[in-house]
Amino acid sequence: MKLFWVTTADHHEDWFMLAETEIEAAKLHEDNEGYDPGDAWAEWVCDVPSNMELREGWPQAENLINLGAVFLRTETPRKVEINGGVYTEGGLDALIEMSLDVKH
Repeated sequence: MKLFWVTTADHHEDWFMLAETEIEAAKLHEDNEGYDPGDAWAEWVCDVPSNMELREGWPQAENLINLGAVFLRTETPRKVEINGGVYTEGGLDALIEMSLDVKH
């Protein structure tokens, strides 16, 4: 199992994905977020140690921390440093939250 960073052109739902290959990670992201085939691409972040039993899909925050991640920002959009890279969560959730706050 490996950890990938998956992005799309709109960057609305960028986040980590656990999968065996870049292709599988991108497909999982497309299927779970409603994107068309070929809309997402994945880049390897790190291998998952064999003693960590994780399933394909989105990792929980605890999984990321156990893989060495440091959350630089915990509120949406989250920002994570791991394996020498800094990754910022897609912004769609933050826009929705801001929209709901404005309406109240």
